[in-house]
Formats: sequence, structure tokens, C-alpha cells
Amino acid sequence: MSGGDLLLLALLWCAGQLALFAILRMLHPIRNERAIFLLHVAAFVSFAIICAAAYVRYPGLSATVVVGALSLNAIYCLSFLELWSLAEGGYSISMLKSLKTGPKARALVAEEAAAIGDRKRDNRIAALQNLGLVGKVNGTFTLTPRGQLVASAVALLRGLANFRNPG
Repeated sequence: MSGGDLLLLALLWCAGQLALFAILRMLHPIRNERAIFLLHVAAFVSFAIICAAAYVRYPGLSATVVVGALSLNAIYCLSFLELWSLAEGGYSISMLKSLKTGPKARALVAEEAAAIGDRKRDNRIAALQNLGLVGKVNGTFTLTPRGQLVASAVALLRGLANFRNPG
């Protein structure tokens, strides 16, 4: 592994992040979780293609460096998505914003937190419906065939990972 390998991949990664930043700035209405997720998937796939092309073009490029760069990029993307999700509408941030204006009664703070939870639940159900994973029949939510497939895949992954308490 040479310093040139690392420099090349670092420059490629920086170029990708600058492109992603430019896209986000041009498309300022991107505010929902799915759009942010798809944008990061596209950025990761683009970086993977660039890494594969660099690996083929530069025979001295170490496969370990390429896989390491892709792994670091995946960690970055997942961390960004997690932080965005937390900042998007978490209880703590909303309570801090609410209390910034002054003291409030415990009951009012609890009521505001419950409203946040209701909004998050409703948004999550709407997202699942939009993805075709959940349907509503006579006021009851059910898994669609696609939802059953995804639920089975998640159960399989959980079993393979040997999770003891699925909480």
C-alpha cells in the first residue's frame, strides 16, 4: 500500500463529496428521509464505480486500500444518515427548542413530546405505505406481499446475526 494509493482515493472521495454537496445545494427542497437516503446510495455507488475503475486503471492500486476506502465511505454515509435522522425531529432537540423560550409545566412538555411521537409514527407509516410494504384494509394495517418479503429478509438477517433480544 503506497501513499499514492491513499492520496488518489482520498482525492476521489473528496470530489464525490463536493459533488454531493453541490447537488444538495441545488436541490434544497430535499428534506425527506427517502430522498436523503437515495442520494447517499447514489453517492456510494458512484464512489464504488470510481474505485473499481481506478483499481482497473492503476494495476498497482491495492485491493485492501480500495475496500478500506469503500468501508470508510459506507461508515460515513451511515453516520450522516443517523445524525440527520436524529437531528430531523428528535425529542431532545424539540424539547430544547421549546424550553428555549422559557420554563414550561411538565404536563405541557409531555404533551409536546407525545405530539412529536405521533407525528413520527404517522410519517413512518406513510413512508411504509409509499414503499408498498404496508397496506390498510378496513382501518387495519397489514403487510403487503412486498412487506412480507422484506420482513422475512430482516428476520433472516437477525437470525444470522444471532440477535437474542430483538427489542
